[in-house]
Amino acid sequence: MLSPAALLELPVPERHAAKRFFLAKNASRGFFERGKFRVELRDLRESGPALECFFSADSLETGRPVALGASRVRVEKIVLPNPPAKVPDGKGGFLFDPKAALREVLSQTVGLIVKPGGPDSMDSIGRTTLVTYPDAGSGGTTCDGMLEHDESLSFANLRAAAGNAVNLTDTANQVTLQANNSITDVYDFITRIILTYDTRAIPAAAPIFSATHSLGMGPPTTDLGDTSFHLAGASPAADNTLAASDYANVQRTSFGSFPSLSSIVPNAINDMPLNASGIAAIAKGGITKFSLQLGWDLTGTYTGTWSAGAQTKAILAMADFEGTTADPKLTVEYAGKSRNFTPVLFSGRR
Repeated sequence: MLSPAALLELPVPERHAAKRFFLAKNASRGFFERGKFRVELRDLRESGPALECFFSADSLETGRPVALGASRVRVEKIVLPNPPAKVPDGKGGFLFDPKAALREVLSQTVGLIVKPGGPDSMDSIGRTTLVTYPDAGSGGTTCDGMLEHDESLSFANLRAAAGNAVNLTDTANQVTLQANNSITDVYDFITRIILTYDTRAIPAAAPIFSATHSLGMGPPTTDLGDTSFHLAGASPAADNTLAASDYANVQRTSFGSFPSLSSIVPNAINDMPLNASGIAAIAKGGITKFSLQLGWDLTGTYTGTWSAGAQTKAILAMADFEGTTADPKLTVEYAGKSRNFTPVLFSGRR
C-alpha cells in the first residue's frame, strides 16, 4: 500500500520509482471524463525511469474520436518520470490519490496536443509526449528555485551582479524588479528563477516536434511599467540544487515568452510554447535547464519608470507547492516508434 508517510521516508529517486510501480500495477484502465473530453487510459507500464501511459480521447461535444499529436493518431503515449500523487480536495487542500492525479495529467495533456478534426489512423501510436516537473527542494534529480541579488544599485549594475541569495523551498516565488524607497533610479533587487527538468527519456536521435512550458501564475504587478516575460537557458552548477552564484548563470536568448505581464491570466495555468531555440535547448537523454526572467532583465534594456518602493513582478507556483496541478511543467512531443497499439496485460487487467 502506497502512503504519503511511506513515500516521504524514501530518497527522491526511490520515491518516484515507488509511484511508478504503484500506478503500473493499480491504476484502472478505462474511461473518464474531464472538461471537453472522454479519455480512455488503454494501458500503462514501467519503462526504465519512467511510466508509459497509452491513451485516446473522444470529444464530448461531437462524440467522435479526436486526433492527438503531430501524427494525428488515435492513440498517444505519455511518459512520466515523476508521476503526480495529489489532487485538490475542493476545500482548499489536497488529497493523496495517485490514480486521480494521473487522470488529471492525462486530461491536461489531451488539451495541449489535440488537433482539429479526427485522427488519420485509428490504432497506431505516433509521437510520444513527455510530461515532467522539477523535484521539490533539493537532492533529487532536478529542482527549481529563486535567485536574487539584493543591493541598492543602478538597474544595469544590479543586472550584472553576482547574486547573493537563493530560495529552494518556498511554494511560490516571483520574478521581480524592486525600486529603492528613496533614491531615484536606484533599485534594490532583481530576482530570477531557474528550473531543471528530467528529459532523460527522450532518445538522443529523436526529433522533437513541439514543447510547451506551463506555469501556475498569480496576479502580476506592473507599478514600474509593463514588460515581457521570458523562458531562457541556464547553466547552474548542479542539476538538483542551486546556489546564490547561479543568479549569474542565466542565458539571454528567449526560448518563448508572454508579450507582457498584463497578458498573464491570473490564478490559472499559463502555457508558453517553446520556439525553435527552446526546442533545440532540450537536453535529450539528460537534464534540461531553464530560467525565467523579466523582459528588461533578459534584454538589458529598461523602459520602465522609477517610482519609490514600486515593483514589477510575476508570481508563480513552484515545485514545493502541494500537489502538481500548479507546478512548473514541461511537455515535450517527440518521435516515438510509429506502430500499432497492442495492450500488455497486468494481473489479467488491461
